[in-house]
Amino acid sequence: MGEPRQYLRDVTGVTAPPGLPGAGLGMAPRTTLSEFERAQVRGIAEEGAALAATIVRWHKDQNRAHGHSPQDRMSHGLAVAALGAVIMQILAWVRLVEPADASPATLRNAREVIGGADPEAEPTAIDTQARALLIHALGVKAKARRISRHW
Repeated sequence: MGEPRQYLRDVTGVTAPPGLPGAGLGMAPRTTLSEFERAQVRGIAEEGAALAATIVRWHKDQNRAHGHSPQDRMSHGLAVAALGAVIMQILAWVRLVEPADASPATLRNAREVIGGADPEAEPTAIDTQARALLIHALGVKAKARRISRHW
């Protein structure tokens, strides 16, 4: 019962790799993205660009179709702000990680950008189409977060 446990880190004498406090084995900072990660980034870039175009079309359609009551303007403004915040995080993340020579510091900055807080929008305060766009945008952002967690 009383045998002390011995961990691999204790046996090998390896502690945290330089530049990464408290990390375990194999957690050295990454200097480049794998080809698989690059393909994922390209996919998110394409999805983000298509989403941005859809948001712009939705915005134009809403401006033409809806009356301009104060409540309509508030609802539309809230949706535009929430959608704009998410799409800007996605596009900034893509811009940071797309170059093949992105430094580890740049990858960490990208992780911080995409890890930022999601905008809060009361679902009942925005219309159904805006809500669907926001859900889609948050899904794209979640994909980018999953890729970034390894940096």
